[in-house]
Amino acid sequence: SHQYYKFKVVRNPFNRAVSSYIHIMRHHIAHTLLHGLSRQAANEERNQRLDKEYALRHPWNDLSFEGFLELYVTSMDKIHHQQNSHSVAVKHVQSQSSDDEVKAFHQKRPSMFNHIVHMESFEADIAVVNAATGRNYSFPAGEDPHVVAKIEVNETFQGDKAFHYFMENGIPANYGKFYNR
Repeated sequence: SHQYYKFKVVRNPFNRAVSSYIHIMRHHIAHTLLHGLSRQAANEERNQRLDKEYALRHPWNDLSFEGFLELYVTSMDKIHHQQNSHSVAVKHVQSQSSDDEVKAFHQKRPSMFNHIVHMESFEADIAVVNAATGRNYSFPAGEDPHVVAKIEVNETFQGDKAFHYFMENGIPANYGKFYNR
């Protein structure tokens, strides 16, 4: 409808993949990419994440970024069909575009959004939205439990290291270090 100003927030897909990896590994939920979850199963998933012994026993919880991408690619069809899944992992890796958006793009129709806000240029992009709407949207202030401390690393490629390495040594601030091509 043209009576509403519509915008969405998206993230660079490469940065989003690394962020998803870090979130899913930190919360011990990689195994849930392989199956959809009911609300009851999602609650059980949450309880299992809190059980450190369970987390340490589960082989999915120490994947490298490369291993995570392999799991993601082999699970993509399942993930795409789990739009109503209650799995935090599935929600974290689902497409940033709806089927309708993709169709409109391929048919060269105009975007259904008035503006796309990119996380990498959030302040400038949200200023455009604020100017158009008279609102004052901003990034949430304060501590975000999803944000993890990052460190500068000299070593170039980090994508082949098991996740425990990052828990012991820190997560690279430059997510490009997870890619080698």
